[in-house]
Amino acid sequence: MQSAIAQGVVPDCLRESLRMWITRNVVQFGSPRASGDDCHETIETQLAYCSAAGLTGARILWQRDLWAILFAQKVLDLSEPGSMANRRRAQ
Repeated sequence: MQSAIAQGVVPDCLRESLRMWITRNVVQFGSPRASGDDCHETIETQLAYCSAAGLTGARILWQRDLWAILFAQKVLDLSEPGSMANRRRAQ
């Protein structure tokens, strides 16, 4: 974002808002947040959320600055009484 602002790619009407966003969410990352602020979690915390939710193989596929793409999967137990496979068999 900063390079886009510097290159003049970002319209004048958005520059100050983006600068303030960068200050709040990059420069002051980890500081206390108020309602309405972007509230970021670390990648480690998000991976822990995945594990706590029963997902496996949680990993980072891509990351840059504040952004990341995470991957995790849930293996379905098709022998469970409520599974889709058992519902189809019952029909």
